[in-house]
Amino acid sequence: MGQTYAQIYRDMKDAGFLGVYMGHRPVLVLKDPELIKNFLVKDFDHFHDHGFVFDEKVDPLLANLFMLTGKKWKDLRADLSKTFTSGKIKRMFGKTVECSQELVEYLKIAADVQDTIEAKDVMVKFTTDIIASCAFGIQCYCFKNPNSEFMKYGKRMQQLTYLDNLKGLLYLTFPKLAIYLGIPLTDTSVAKFFRGAVKEIVDFRMESKERRNDFIELLLELMEEQTFQGKIFNFIVLSFISISSVYISIPKYRID
Repeated sequence: MGQTYAQIYRDMKDAGFLGVYMGHRPVLVLKDPELIKNFLVKDFDHFHDHGFVFDEKVDPLLANLFMLTGKKWKDLRADLSKTFTSGKIKRMFGKTVECSQELVEYLKIAADVQDTIEAKDVMVKFTTDIIASCAFGIQCYCFKNPNSEFMKYGKRMQQLTYLDNLKGLLYLTFPKLAIYLGIPLTDTSVAKFFRGAVKEIVDFRMESKERRNDFIELLLELMEEQTFQGKIFNFIVLSFISISSVYISIPKYRID
């Protein structure tokens, strides 16, 4: 699909926008930088939906910023904005520093033995440590324990199978059919693990009254079980995609 859009982009190089079909749905594709800027910044209040259709009953974890529309999207964005103030992010910074020290120690050992490293794998471990610490308040030590459950399911989120791609294509082209058939987009094992982890940690916090400087603590006041889990899943997905990609890109840029 990406190659198809790239070819269309090249074929329509002089057009500011164009129309395509995704299945039976007409879709507007923007090319002009000014139009894109208007949609994403100036007129964002009117064009915040991503055009995806899903059913929370079929896949509750899809109730995140990328998938929600309309009032639900606005409410979730407002809630998450409250949790990502500079002061609250600073509270989690110490956890990031601790995870960074684990990364530095790992790289020192690799350098001492002149061992080669797989940058993507290293950054996924680093990202997993940060997410586990900042979101859940738990220490995974992925560099010392690469086979941890959190690491296992974190990797599974990023490694799309042939079936995952088929389900994604079905949701893009015929979303109502996917919903009618009750096909979840999120891998069942991944959803079960993270929902179980969230429930276990939240139950413990509420019973023990323990307070920690992590993302779950920031969301406890906004808790409605399914929505809460969607927020956590949103945090995890965006963190895996953005953090690991950024940390890989920086050294590559330096080398180039």
